Amino acid sequence: MSQTDFESVEELLAGEVLGDLTDDERTQLSRLERQMPVDVNERRRDLEHAAAALSCVAATPQSRLPDELAQTIRQQGYQSLRQPRSQRDQVSSQTSAVSEGTVRPATKAPPKSTTTSMRELIAWVACAAALLVAVGLYASSQQKDAGPITLTSTELYQDLLQRKGVSQIDWSPGTTPFDNPVSGKVVWDNEKQQGIMQFVGMPINDPTVEQYQLWIIDPERDEEPIDGGVFDVTASGEVLIPIDAKLKVVSPAAFAITIEQPGGVVVSTQERLPLLAPVES
Repeated sequence: MSQTDFESVEELLAGEVLGDLTDDERTQLSRLERQMPVDVNERRRDLEHAAAALSCVAATPQSRLPDELAQTIRQQGYQSLRQPRSQRDQVSSQTSAVSEGTVRPATKAPPKSTTTSMRELIAWVACAAALLVAVGLYASSQQKDAGPITLTSTELYQDLLQRKGVSQIDWSPGTTPFDNPVSGKVVWDNEKQQGIMQFVGMPINDPTVEQYQLWIIDPERDEEPIDGGVFDVTASGEVLIPIDAKLKVVSPAAFAITIEQPGGVVVSTQERLPLLAPVES
């Protein structure tokens, strides 16, 4: 069979799917099918599923594709649109696959836009549908592998403020207060063991010289305070710092900020304790 015969089968199958074949065209399709060296029923099923596949992809919100993958798909689409009809592959080469997280687009090119018929278009759409389904599967797998969503400090702060049963404790001067007053608060969700510190006017530190460290005082757990994380203040104004408790907090009595050597300490002498947030009983 000639390349023209293969293309004719492709378009007639598409017309069959669309339901607009004439009697003569049905006769022609039957004749060509008998002459085909391969079974065209698989291709017929591809075309029948194309519309459904496209509908599913269009109706299902997908994750944003990585920029590199999106650019690759766009470039291939532009190249395909420019490809002459004489360079199209035969029916048997119209496949696309997803394996080991890799998308391999179909190589079938659509007809030139100036001469595109509905039948030719739907034949190409079948290949495009396979690509879109592959992309959908890729996005879905990326979502599943992404793990839990990480909130920004601002998002976490706003989220904590909306929760019920969350403690909000204002900062007050410690045993060695800053020269200028610092305001803000601790927001702590003991049930979920999540919290954040808000500071306004906190002095910017040089992390090569000293760092801030949070301590969570919890007598019900231990006499020694819990390390709540070492942190830096790199900007003036309002600063939000997530709490990184190294142990489970049972019943916090107070939150304290000390100034320590770079990297923090395991046990603090609390010689420099500028801020304290006592929890009211």
